[in-house]
Amino acid sequence: MKNLRSLTIILALAVALTTACSQQTRSNAWDPSVEEIASSVQDFLNEAGVAANAGAVSEVKSFVEGTEQRGVIYYAESGKTGLPSSVASILNFGIFGLPEASLYDITSAKVLLLDQTTEQGAREFIFVLSIKLRGEDTAFQSAAFKTTDFTFTDHKATLRFENFNLYTFDVDDDYAEDFAGVVQFQVEDKGGVNFGQFSSLIGFGN
Repeated sequence: MKNLRSLTIILALAVALTTACSQQTRSNAWDPSVEEIASSVQDFLNEAGVAANAGAVSEVKSFVEGTEQRGVIYYAESGKTGLPSSVASILNFGIFGLPEASLYDITSAKVLLLDQTTEQGAREFIFVLSIKLRGEDTAFQSAAFKTTDFTFTDHKATLRFENFNLYTFDVDDDYAEDFAGVVQFQVEDKGGVNFGQFSSLIGFGN
C-alpha cells in the first residue's frame, strides 16, 4: 500500500478532489466542492451511526475528524452519483443484515468504504451502507462492517467480511495494492453467489 497523506475532513478532501479525478477508471458526473463532500460524509455517518455497528461508524468518524490517520474514503450517494438502484444494485439486502428487500424496493442509498492504516500498522477496511425503503418513513436503515482480510492479485481486489465478500477489478495501474479513483464493487456470499454491485464509489485521498 502506497504512502497515504494524513487527512482531515476539510483539508484532506481538498487535496483528494484533485488527485482522485486523475485516476478515474469509471465515469461519474458528481463533481462536489470540498464543503459539499465534507457535509455529505458527515451527514451520512451521523445517520448511519444511529442504527449500524456503532463502533465501526465511530471509527470512520474518528478518521475523518483526525489528523494522524492514513487512508482513503470511497463514497457514493444516490441523487449525486446515480439512481438508488444503480448505487446499490443488490438482489437482497438481507445479506447485510438489513430487511429482505431488493434494489427495486429502495428510494435512496448511500455507500462508504474506508481503506485505512491503523495505529498498529495494519490495513483495515470499514464498509458502511444505508438504504431507505419504499413506503417506509424517512429514516435510513444502516449496516457497518470491518475486516483486515483482503487480497490484491492479478488486478483483482477482494475484501472478505463475515457474511459476504466485496471484490473489484478497479485497481490502480501504478500501485497494484491500491484501488482506482472510482471503484465498482461486486458483492458475493461465502458460496460465491453474486448478489449485485455497488457502482462508482469516488475515492477521496491520494
